[in-house]
Amino acid sequence: MESLSIGRVLRNTLLVLRSRWLLLLPVSLGLAIVSLFADLYLATGVRTAFLRYGMPSSLIDFFYISVVNGALTAVIGAMFRSVLEAVFVRPVSLAILGQREPLLAALQSMVPALLPGMIAGVISTLLASIGWAFLVVPGVALSCAWMVAIPALINERLGFMECLGRSAELTEGNRWRVLALLVIYGVLVTFWSASISAIILTFREILVTHPLAVSWASDGFYCLSVTIDYALFAIAVTCLYVELRQLKEGVEPGDMARVFE
Repeated sequence: MESLSIGRVLRNTLLVLRSRWLLLLPVSLGLAIVSLFADLYLATGVRTAFLRYGMPSSLIDFFYISVVNGALTAVIGAMFRSVLEAVFVRPVSLAILGQREPLLAALQSMVPALLPGMIAGVISTLLASIGWAFLVVPGVALSCAWMVAIPALINERLGFMECLGRSAELTEGNRWRVLALLVIYGVLVTFWSASISAIILTFREILVTHPLAVSWASDGFYCLSVTIDYALFAIAVTCLYVELRQLKEGVEPGDMARVFE
């Protein structure tokens, strides 16, 4: 059997982003802003609750920084990535074929996918988190196996648990390559985040006498970083799904796109 082409998945991801950035990046930005506010609200609420029950502030600060903030950021980020994956399935599938919907029609087509994407994201995130909590290996294995669960949910109109099994079926035999794709994505995001951090540090040195401007600039650059992160991941997941279905079942992108007609 032919192996998954990582290069083709990456190439399609960049081609889709280049051709549909005017639609995809604003949607990603909106979800990134919502997720950042949700992260801040929940983390602040946890810290306040600990203070209310008499936990020393020094211990709270250590626990908050090392555990709560990191865990909330990871879980909320995973959930909102799932929502973005769901709403991107249709426009990305069409973009791979070189087709474009009018901007308003494309935005309207995203709305029905919001709730299923959120529910599926919650289920897969919680189940994968259990694997990560006990051992790293089960967490990695589940993440790779369920990588294309959201596109399967939307494109094949499966149930919330069925899409996990369907994703495991599609990724079987190619999970090392899926893991390699995740590693490449992680390296790219790390490089991108480091570049953004360097820009933020430069702004802090230049605007040292204007703390409010530094704060706004830092938040803006961080939100930009998350926007690109979310968009690239969501596009890549649908491109991976299309590639796997072609590879394992001989289903062409045009056949997959007909489900949206």
